[in-house]
Amino acid sequence: MNNHPNHLHLSLWLASALVGAGAAETFTLTDPVIKDLLTNCGSCKVDLDCGWDLGHIGMPAGVYLKPWALSLRYDQFDQDRMNSGRSRIDLPPGATGIQHRNVTLDLDYHLTAQWTVSVSLPWVYRKQNEVEIDEDDPATRIEKRGRFSGIGDTRVDTQFLFDVAPAQRLGAVIGVKLPTGSTTKRTTETTITNDVVVDQGDEPTTWTLNPGNGSTDLIIGGILRGDLLEHTLVLFFRPQVQFALAHRDAFRPGNRFTVNAGGRWQPVRYVDISLQATGVILRRDSGERAEAEESGGEFLTVSPGISFYPLPDWQIYGNYLWQPYNRVNGEQFVVSQGFSFGTAARF
Repeated sequence: MNNHPNHLHLSLWLASALVGAGAAETFTLTDPVIKDLLTNCGSCKVDLDCGWDLGHIGMPAGVYLKPWALSLRYDQFDQDRMNSGRSRIDLPPGATGIQHRNVTLDLDYHLTAQWTVSVSLPWVYRKQNEVEIDEDDPATRIEKRGRFSGIGDTRVDTQFLFDVAPAQRLGAVIGVKLPTGSTTKRTTETTITNDVVVDQGDEPTTWTLNPGNGSTDLIIGGILRGDLLEHTLVLFFRPQVQFALAHRDAFRPGNRFTVNAGGRWQPVRYVDISLQATGVILRRDSGERAEAEESGGEFLTVSPGISFYPLPDWQIYGNYLWQPYNRVNGEQFVVSQGFSFGTAARF
């Protein structure tokens, strides 16, 4: 059974917005850019991809008064359900799945009004509680327990965004994911027969539960944005592909194709509401350490959110993550829901 955290790719692809700068009398609103929230676990990748802004509402296109932005985001979700294809199956007695508690630090810099460079550094925590029943001897079970934490894989992006019409912007994103996270975590495996421990020892954990996956990935994406209702409503569409350029001999992650679409609405001053949907197609992993037959799938995540602006350059936001659809290869842990909270400031 696979415990890929990529499903909310969990695959959770959460996109969240960072605060933008504005004139003293003008409230500004930013768009989310996709950055992985589900971090690198196969189906789990809340690859919150939590991303960077596509530009500001309420101020002229291409105007950025403060070039730097710093954000801190906390993501929480559990892979507490098991699927076979589209069907839910029961977990073995005593199993609770995989818990994820991640913190991501993002730093962004506008070299020009159209050109932004971003760096994302995640800290990952995962708690494993799995049970596998021996198919040949139902009285025997293998319990897998582990806690894994550490710096995850770093991501560096550059984004270009240009005006193509008075209320439309078109852009591109090019980035890399670097193998900065550990791939050497270990799991305690206990074999129990008729409730008697017959063997116990430490084994290398499932590769996708490590803080990193050992690959260097190329990320290429596009951006389309439209401003409506006198710039109080922004609609956006963002396709993206991610694939490994280099990888460890034991594991090559499957290619990932993502489409993120949604909108942000400013009903009152200093508050904005967002709704976005993210679809992910994840190809199978490969390599000696991969569980190829139980990796990859299709995932749809819906994320409503709300942001508050105590100051024009300071944002506090929260998002709820719900995965109404997933189809996995083999048997995999999946995520039904999750949460993301963060704060961002421009300076």
